[in-house]
Amino acid sequence: MQSTPADPLPPLLAPPPAATGPLAWLWPAFFLLLALAAICFHSPVTMVGGNELSWDRAVFAAANALTLTGFQSFAAAGRYQPAGQWMTFLLIVAGTQFALISAGVASVRILRLRHTASQVIAAAVTLQLLVLLVGSVFLAEPTRPLVGAFDAAAAFGNCGLTLGRLPSVASSQAQLILLPLAILGGLGLPVLLDITDWFRGHAYLARHSRSVLFLTAVAYLVGLTLLFVFRWVGAANGADSWRSALAAASVAAIDTRTAGIAFPFTQLLPTAATQWIAVGLMIVGACPAGTGGGLKLTTLRELGCGTRRVLGGQPAGRAFGFALLWVGLYGLTAALSLLLLVCCEPQLSGDRLLFLAVSATSNVGLSHDTVNLTGAGLYVLSGTMLLGRLTPIVLLLRMAQTDTQANLLVA
Repeated sequence: MQSTPADPLPPLLAPPPAATGPLAWLWPAFFLLLALAAICFHSPVTMVGGNELSWDRAVFAAANALTLTGFQSFAAAGRYQPAGQWMTFLLIVAGTQFALISAGVASVRILRLRHTASQVIAAAVTLQLLVLLVGSVFLAEPTRPLVGAFDAAAAFGNCGLTLGRLPSVASSQAQLILLPLAILGGLGLPVLLDITDWFRGHAYLARHSRSVLFLTAVAYLVGLTLLFVFRWVGAANGADSWRSALAAASVAAIDTRTAGIAFPFTQLLPTAATQWIAVGLMIVGACPAGTGGGLKLTTLRELGCGTRRVLGGQPAGRAFGFALLWVGLYGLTAALSLLLLVCCEPQLSGDRLLFLAVSATSNVGLSHDTVNLTGAGLYVLSGTMLLGRLTPIVLLLRMAQTDTQANLLVA
């Protein structure tokens, strides 16, 4: 017998859950923090006097951190003065909490999990504190106390920004801390809550949780195989041994699906073929209600299952409709971003602009080189990052209002 939500269902035309009520402060706080951060980055407290960021770079820096995208730009966090570094850290933590709480509250309602909004908030905050503790212990630098917590928070938030010296691809810090944290953030808070309950013996894993774990493993293996084959077989001079090619492909299979950690681009994706595979992985993304971006793995599954139901003469279900809507909005955002970037940055090649547009829409933050755009191009990327982060959350909130019988989250 299925459990019912603790609260009565809202009428169809009512505002989305968490848009009003006890969580109504989330959205105004998000945009207020974005504005305050842009002002901070534009002021002399961030960069040495005379080298202040222009408004376009200040807005980009704020959106880049708060949306958990993490593009590498001219004004890297390591070049900021302490105030700018702390502001970037605050943005990453706030962006992580916004994504986990706003989407998490809607998701537990959709999936009919036995968790209240207060429990979701407590879980998000507790998880964040544990991540910061792990970073402070295993990633700390003796003379720079913020580095460990900063880099751990960024990895869990699937944000490519780093404050400390980036470890090598094969290092234990990358393989055992940064990348596992990125995977955890990409699973989504409902899955982490469900796994916790399962370990406590309270319930079986929900269908959504089982699907997320299975699809995450499949996506990793497919990405690993494709990247390894095209990297090793396609190497012109045979410089890569199969071991180094496998290690780099393993990292890239995780990094391109929204972690966006700034490992050397040519080390992860040395050939044109691997770069196009990366575009596909960025589009696929992570899982709903987490810190990752992209279309989401469960969206693709629902599209396949819903199509099969339609062809079999069965009702497609509202989740299928939301999946189609999200795919359409994602494609529209990426296409519009590419069109505007072509107009604003005609000197850049089309493949690089496409890579940037997809990376921004999926909140990945990977790019061929340091992002050195100026003016309108930076504003286009900033807007794209915001749409890529906020649109799926809005869809989850609407889905929570209109469909509490779904077994999968699709945005």
